[in-house]
Amino acid sequence: RVLCLDGGGIKGLVEITVLKAIVDMTGIPVHELFDVIGGSSTGGILAIAFGACKLSPEDAHDMYVSLTSKIFQRQGLSRVLPDVMLYALGHTILSNAALQEGLG
Repeated sequence: RVLCLDGGGIKGLVEITVLKAIVDMTGIPVHELFDVIGGSSTGGILAIAFGACKLSPEDAHDMYVSLTSKIFQRQGLSRVLPDVMLYALGHTILSNAALQEGLG
């Protein structure tokens, strides 16, 4: 039983909502429903929250909402060239410090 959580910002809230419905229906915590939990970007953050931290969907929601503004930041054009290129292409720059602080 593998859970793969997609990245993509707001999709994280949809994934949390679906997992909450599954937990409500089964009465089984997310970390016990799946043998492997993984994901990319937002999905990776949620995979850590559900798998390693064993958070409930409600707690994962609170953590996700509080961290997203700190973790996913757009950097301005005054940054170095690689960051400017990523910004121009619309990619998100991650803040590792905020992620590490939020997940403990």
